[in-house]
Amino acid sequence: MAEDSSSPTQSSDAPAQYCYLGGRAQASEQCGYTILLAVADLIVRAQGLPELFRELAPRVQMATGCEFVSFSLHDPGRNCMLTHYWMKDQGSGELDAFAVEDCFSGWVWLHQEATTIPDIEQEQRFAANLQCLREHGVRSFNALPMSTPHRRYGALGLGKGDPSVVSTQDVEFLGGVAEMVALAVENQETRRAWEAQQERLQSVVAISQELRSSLEQERLIPIVFANLRRIINYDYAFLGLLEEDNKFLRVHAVDGMPGPELRFEGQRLLLTEAASAQAIEKRRVTFFNGEDLDKLGTPVTKEVRGVGIESVCIVPLLSAARFWVR
Repeated sequence: MAEDSSSPTQSSDAPAQYCYLGGRAQASEQCGYTILLAVADLIVRAQGLPELFRELAPRVQMATGCEFVSFSLHDPGRNCMLTHYWMKDQGSGELDAFAVEDCFSGWVWLHQEATTIPDIEQEQRFAANLQCLREHGVRSFNALPMSTPHRRYGALGLGKGDPSVVSTQDVEFLGGVAEMVALAVENQETRRAWEAQQERLQSVVAISQELRSSLEQERLIPIVFANLRRIINYDYAFLGLLEEDNKFLRVHAVDGMPGPELRFEGQRLLLTEAASAQAIEKRRVTFFNGEDLDKLGTPVTKEVRGVGIESVCIVPLLSAARFWVR
């Protein structure tokens, strides 16, 4: 069937045989199923987000006729949108990070609604974001939420170099594409979490094996610390053993990152001046934030705060009914 060069129209009583994307008529089965199957395939086999976005971009461009495709992810730490973009036949890159309240992708992420801009020269919102789109040759722009039932990830952006109006039907289809992309992102997160959990379990097994093979403290401590870093991210770790009178704690080892050092190793600390006292008394893992440490105000906590430590987790270990280490 020959394509009509004019903008196609569709009668209300005609069967939905075409989807109109980017001002072009394409067979709906070929257009829709091709991209959705491609996304589903990538969900299974993509090894990381960069690869996922790199392979998705040309497929989305082919299905939509858009020259500009962007994937924006919300960064909860900075409350901003981080955007990777692809331009047809012109390469790819990253856009400047915009605060959620300063860009279209942030608005879409926050309100969970699609936004359509037929002509950015007629748009008044988000001036800096509009200028960024102009610099990449975008004249019309659509952004759709990338979300799953469990989490809001960001927004899928589609741009063209001329003014263009996207139909409601096409917005619904593209919303489905955005949901598929979000599922792919969620799958990547689940895979990374599983791999991290597997690595942590392997480290726990390694510690257990060493404990069974040797009880020599000097040999065990470096091995325990080496595997502990694979289980949890920390800047400093201390191994303190209670003395027989349970009044003093002797620090036998310190594992710290390069930089300012804590001079605790080998020291004999009065238990009442150590944050460990609360963990031992309560017989459970105890957390302290910076304010908690400042309130304690002991020489030990002052030194800890002096090297920039903002939080401490103390884990008391028991053997039968006796505390041994923290």
